Amino acid sequence: MRHASEGFSGWRRECGTGFLTVKVSTAADNWSNAVREIKGAQFPVVFSPDGREMVYGDEVGIGDGDDAERTGRLFRAEWENPDAQPAVLVSESWVRQLPCAWTRDGRILFWRDPDFSGSAISDGLELSAIPAAGGVITKLGVSTLIHDDVLAFSPKGDKLAIGAGDGREDWQGKRIAVTDPERWKPSYLTDDKTSAVSPSWSPDGERFAYSAAPGPTERYGVGGGDEARQLLAKRRIWLRNLTTMDAPTTLTADSRYRDEKPLWSADGKHILFCRMDASDRVTLWLMGAAGEDPAQVAGPLYSDPGDLGVDETWFGYYGYIHWGRMFDWLRG
Repeated sequence: MRHASEGFSGWRRECGTGFLTVKVSTAADNWSNAVREIKGAQFPVVFSPDGREMVYGDEVGIGDGDDAERTGRLFRAEWENPDAQPAVLVSESWVRQLPCAWTRDGRILFWRDPDFSGSAISDGLELSAIPAAGGVITKLGVSTLIHDDVLAFSPKGDKLAIGAGDGREDWQGKRIAVTDPERWKPSYLTDDKTSAVSPSWSPDGERFAYSAAPGPTERYGVGGGDEARQLLAKRRIWLRNLTTMDAPTTLTADSRYRDEKPLWSADGKHILFCRMDASDRVTLWLMGAAGEDPAQVAGPLYSDPGDLGVDETWFGYYGYIHWGRMFDWLRG
């Protein structure tokens, strides 16, 4: 559930889409009554930085059968004013609009899904940006998977780290790119021989941590199975300093574990991260910001065995694991 400063809507971002009624509630009446409902909306829903507005998508259709036409739209709405009509920011035939983030300087990042294709969503979509007041759409020139942690804004909001790369396989073809909301020109900070994910900024905005492992050496990549598992098992936590632009340094090196999802402490002195061992047991660890003194702080954590009840924790969704469903951290 995504919270705003004064309200929230009951939705969760998934790798897919669906129709629902967006209900926005507040603490003023103990979250008991919706102050605004928007029927026919689709998730995800994204709040503005001040929490007073939101952006969402929907779709409308004309005709039946082979003559039907579907139009995807992107809306901006004031949730505090039930009588205010939502503003249409984007309306395109046969393109679904999926909001991603609302920047501090008043721009909305979103994905455009051609032909309303679930397969295209699974393989990643190109990011675009539009002013929150409406206007010209800018393509960022990078594609990402549709996950919560593929984007990370720097503390000042002046830079954006992106886990870029298309293809649903999380163990290959993923790179960390950094761009800014002025130029939207990405600079790749990891090479194409490495698959890097989950960028995380330090509180001072000078460094970011991420998880990475060597990619496959096969010309056409790896589709799954033991080869994919072996690649994922080599994931370690890495650090990059954007001030000095020194070469990336590895912070973890224990070959017994697969290391992912780095998160910084509020003072920038520690990094929390997830580990998985050869038996698929998941634990949380804390280390110093330079990789010193790693220690387990929680676990084993519960992991969902999947719809069929078969425990394939290591695989997740084509290698992607939604770590945020297993824990949360109040960093002050």
